[in-house]
Amino acid sequence: MNRRLFALLLIAVVAAGSTVLSLRGWIEGQRADYAAAAQRTQPDTNTDEVLVANTSLPAGLLVKRSHLRWQAWPKDAIAESYIVRNRGVTIADFEGTVVRTGVASGEPVTDERVVKSGERGFLAAVLSPGQRAVSVPVTATTGIAGFIFPGDRVDLILTHAIDKRGDGDRTRRASETVLTNVRVLAVDQQTDDQNGKAAIAKTVTLELSPRQAEIVALIQELGRLSLSLRSLTKSDDPDFVETNGRTYTWDSDASRLLDQQNRRAHKGTQVKVVKGGETVIVEF
Repeated sequence: MNRRLFALLLIAVVAAGSTVLSLRGWIEGQRADYAAAAQRTQPDTNTDEVLVANTSLPAGLLVKRSHLRWQAWPKDAIAESYIVRNRGVTIADFEGTVVRTGVASGEPVTDERVVKSGERGFLAAVLSPGQRAVSVPVTATTGIAGFIFPGDRVDLILTHAIDKRGDGDRTRRASETVLTNVRVLAVDQQTDDQNGKAAIAKTVTLELSPRQAEIVALIQELGRLSLSLRSLTKSDDPDFVETNGRTYTWDSDASRLLDQQNRRAHKGTQVKVVKGGETVIVEF
């Protein structure tokens, strides 16, 4: 056998050996990946999933779906009060509840730490400290045709008649903004602001200070109460001026005819006075 043929055979044997070794390494790697994937897909029999806070939940917060998540938890560390998945409970069951006591991010949520709509103490949990809940009747007109939801902010407008004695014995009408930036707690029995459905409400519950609660109780006896919905965002218009003060409007400010009538009513009485051959007209 000549040297050239021997060299070619040697090269072929080395190449075949390298191929076999590479193929064996690839097969071992594939086996390891498959085993790891199979292990990942197999459920861990030592853990369950419990309901936890996805972010810090302060007391009084109206819970949304994004506030909660399921998290793996060791079975031997699951307390009886924890909410465990696949036991007839879903995250949707906790939407619209209110946090009774604060829950830290990643901490389990329990029935004792939230209160559901209709349960005793629900409205008290929604209220800010020191505030009061007051319900007022509304109609399709005064309640903005059902487009008020819990969490919105409104102004309260009073429309009433004012007896202007000594002013031609004419009764004037006026509207005035009595309270501004009032938080809506509930609309009828609804406290969930996530469904986005409009419904004609008959009662709106507001969050007020004790002094404001007295004012609302009084103005309902004086005339008609209307709600004015405020924007949730501030205007980017540099010329926009937000009015937080109490304003009012007379009937003559809205009607030019009433304004002209009012001017005639205020026109004074003219008296002609003759003195020493000189006539002077005096207006009272």
